[in-house]
Amino acid sequence: MKISFSEDGAKVYFPRWVEVMEHSASGVTIGNNPMLPGIMHKTWGWPQVHIAFMFKGIPIGYFQALKINRSWVSLPHFDHGGIWVDLKKLNELISNGEGIPVSEQRTCQLLINIIHHVLTKIEDQKVQNGQMIVALEEDDLIKPLEPLTGNRSIVLKCRSKFPLLMHNNPNKVLSTLNLQDSLEAHWEIFAANVRRKIRKAYKKDIQIIVGGAELTKQFYGVYRKNIHQLGSFGLPLRFFSNLMEGYNFGIAKIILAKYNGKYVGSAILLSFLDYAENAWFASLKEGNNRYVTYALHNEMMKLAIKNRCSVYSFGRSTRDSGVHKYKKQWGVSDEVLYFNSTSAITDSNTLYRIAKPVIKILPQGVISIFDGPVSRIIY
Repeated sequence: MKISFSEDGAKVYFPRWVEVMEHSASGVTIGNNPMLPGIMHKTWGWPQVHIAFMFKGIPIGYFQALKINRSWVSLPHFDHGGIWVDLKKLNELISNGEGIPVSEQRTCQLLINIIHHVLTKIEDQKVQNGQMIVALEEDDLIKPLEPLTGNRSIVLKCRSKFPLLMHNNPNKVLSTLNLQDSLEAHWEIFAANVRRKIRKAYKKDIQIIVGGAELTKQFYGVYRKNIHQLGSFGLPLRFFSNLMEGYNFGIAKIILAKYNGKYVGSAILLSFLDYAENAWFASLKEGNNRYVTYALHNEMMKLAIKNRCSVYSFGRSTRDSGVHKYKKQWGVSDEVLYFNSTSAITDSNTLYRIAKPVIKILPQGVISIFDGPVSRIIY
């Protein structure tokens, strides 16, 4: 294994990796978009790293993370980790002596071990905001798996669809829906009850507005009020401004729902290659009895289909929660979303449970002051 540092910036490095992913048989998620770490770095100042894996001179894997205090996290504030592997290409290249295909889970576990080693070197060399190139040897890929203990000063955290590290939490699920080729065909896959609620939303004079960065403040007005009603801290406005202005390699759209001249629902749709996701979503109490959430999801799926996406993600939720049950009526497929860590996982929900009743009674303007500091350490 040979590790080298590349100074190629976004103009050269990122488009190449997007092209590799686009022509691969392996699927992607929003978390694989190489633009995300830079957007979060601009917002919170976290150091970022991008690691490209090469085998026999051919790109076969990619990883990205940001450093928060002493932890490297892939990826904070998003539903996905930033690890990706071209499994088909890897199996075409590898010759493990027995012709046995390497599984995706085992490959990801091997790469995580290598990533931990690379991060240790990054710490030793005090490299920040870099692109690392890792040239793998066949021995790196077929050696026996060993539990990752390593350097205790390097903490690695990553979301994935597999348990990859010693500590992992499987209490979240990711709900997705396969999109049809046309709006008409997609409408037919909805249950009758879902179609009825979508129709009712439009009959109740809900106005839908679709746009880009120019609608960020309107989106945030609904989002921040909704977060306050739920008794939680939010993400700062500057993050959403940076996201809408800096997103690339896909669409970033804001969808607003308006009723009687007032915004009652808002959402952000992101896409990367053929994957689209409801990344942030808010509905005020005034709009819930008018089925605003159904209209918003319907509009986002229509946008995704028009942009040739084949998957629509409703995002992550706690298994069997009210939000999860809402998503299931759309006919989604669920996938366990693991949060993996080399150190013990602390439960941030305890803080939110304690703070929730206090947040609800304090003015929104007071609570929003803490959005930046809290989102810097809780993700």
